[in-house]
Amino acid sequence: MKLLERILIVACAALVILALLMLCYSAGKAVYADYLFYQAAYEPTFLSTEKMMLKALSVMPNHSHYEDRAGVVYYNVLALSGSKRAYDNASLLFYRSYLHNPYNPQSPIHLIQLDILAIKRGLFKKPTQRGLWACDAARSLDKNNQTVKNLAEELRRMK
Repeated sequence: MKLLERILIVACAALVILALLMLCYSAGKAVYADYLFYQAAYEPTFLSTEKMMLKALSVMPNHSHYEDRAGVVYYNVLALSGSKRAYDNASLLFYRSYLHNPYNPQSPIHLIQLDILAIKRGLFKKPTQRGLWACDAARSLDKNNQTVKNLAEELRRMK
């Protein structure tokens, strides 16, 4: 083999190894974020749970899956406590999750459920603009989804 061919083969091999290392790094970050969310579920207080979630979100910033997971935790806090802060955090996280993956109807569905819960808990008298927007967004993503139809109808009845 000529020297140039050998150099080319070594360069290609180095690029493949570099690509694999980058994939391993990204997968390792995701595993670590999953671990933090898992640990957060067993923390004794909500403040320590929140600290673990924020750390997981900093490990995987702007990732819709993790923003949605954190939003669900705040949704559960709202269900238990009726906290306006929990509503605000959940709403923001679900909205950001949608922005980072606008093709997944789960985030708008969670926003609709969040608005319904907030109204039932007495935080609001009628649906918020974000809740109404989520109805339209969820319908545009999946026109035949019965869950979306039922939730949107329930939210519209609360006007």
